[in-house]
Parts: sequence; structure tokens; C-alpha cells
Amino acid sequence: MSSLKRNDPCPCGSGKKYKKCCLSLDEQRSGRSQLASSSRTLREKNIALLAATIEIFGLGRPWSKVKDGMTDARIREFYRFVADLWPVDSDQEYIMPLPDSSLRALYLGENEPEMMLQNVFRFCLYADQILLVHPFANPNVVAEKFNPIYHPGEWRLQTLRIVYQMGLLAPWLEAGLVTLIPDPGDFDRSLRVKTWDLAGTRLARIGPSPEDIDQSMIKARTRRSILLAPRGYLAQVSYL
Repeated sequence: MSSLKRNDPCPCGSGKKYKKCCLSLDEQRSGRSQLASSSRTLREKNIALLAATIEIFGLGRPWSKVKDGMTDARIREFYRFVADLWPVDSDQEYIMPLPDSSLRALYLGENEPEMMLQNVFRFCLYADQILLVHPFANPNVVAEKFNPIYHPGEWRLQTLRIVYQMGLLAPWLEAGLVTLIPDPGDFDRSLRVKTWDLAGTRLARIGPSPEDIDQSMIKARTRRSILLAPRGYLAQVSYL
């Protein structure tokens, strides 16, 4: 990498010159690493995550350019930052805000960009702070064969949605009205397994109705994923 010149083809495979593609990404990596390691409080981690998202994906540009620039290298860099920001040995004190006189609300509904205005932002009128479980996976607890750091291309659609959601959340995060928190199960495996078991028991007893599924954002997301998939992928899935 040290012999790579500015006008050489970018090693990420985009077909662009290095200076027009990943040069700034590489130059700013050490700064992002320092930002992740120095962010201690939950507030600092939220601001750091937002800053890294804006920098890596260029959120100040038109959305069409953000989508076109969603390369594997940028996806990998984003999840590397997430992994550095939330190591599995993170101090539990910084996972949730400390108790004080603030009126907080925890949102546990569907974590989709389309639901932010209807189910999150409007409730900032009634609470000092809305706690929202962050929408991205922590690579530290994802198996290598599914991990976005090792297989960024498979996470492109999901990452695009996350980046769009972060753009929507930006002013609310900066103002402290919305705070992203990690899934506590990322740091406590036994808690995650117990949560899965409780959810399984609850669903076995009740079960979603056809109306519930029809109204869920999951159905709409699945439909969009199918429509956006390449023909070759659709043919492969149909064959399997």
C-alpha cells in the first residue's frame, strides 16, 4: 500500500483513481481510530458515530452520490469503526445513561427509517430524551462468514438503510433528544440467549396474525430487497 500512487487505480476495485476514491478514507483512518478509543461516555459515542458516518459516506452530498459511493471499502471501514467504538469488554456504565431527573422513553418498536417521524421524533415533545437501540450490527459478535467486515458486499442494502436513518437522526442526535444505545446482549451472551428464549415462548403462545404481518415494515422491506436484487441472485434463490 505504501507504493500506491494517487493516480493509480484504487485497490477497492471501483475503477476510479485512488485519489478520487479511497485515499481520503485511508488518510483519515488513524483519526477515526483515535476518535473511537477516546469516546468514553454514551453521549461521546453517539457524536463519534454520527461524525464517522458523515465522514465515511459523505452525507453532505446529494443522496444519489451517497448511494453511488457505497463501496465495499466504505462499508468495511464503517463497521470497523463500530467494532472499535463498542468492544465486547465495554464498561457497562456507558451502555445505558446514568439515572438522573430527566424524563426518558425507550423505543422498542420497529427500527426502520420510515418509522422515525411517526414513532420517535414526535414523542420528543413529551420526553427529555428518547433511547433508541442502534440499527447496526456489532461486528464483534457476528460470525466471520456473516460479518460485514469480511463480507461488506452482502451488507450493502442494510448499510444504505442505516446511513439514511443516521441522516434523519442527525439533528436529533446532535441536540441530545435521541440517544442511540447498543443492544445489551452484545456484551452479555447469557442475557441475549435468555431474551431469545423469552421471545420464543411469547410467540409460541400468541403468534403474529396475518394482519400483523401485513402491517409490519418487515414485509415491505423484504419486497424492496427482492425488487432491488440482481437478476442472477434472484435466479439462484429461485433455484435453491
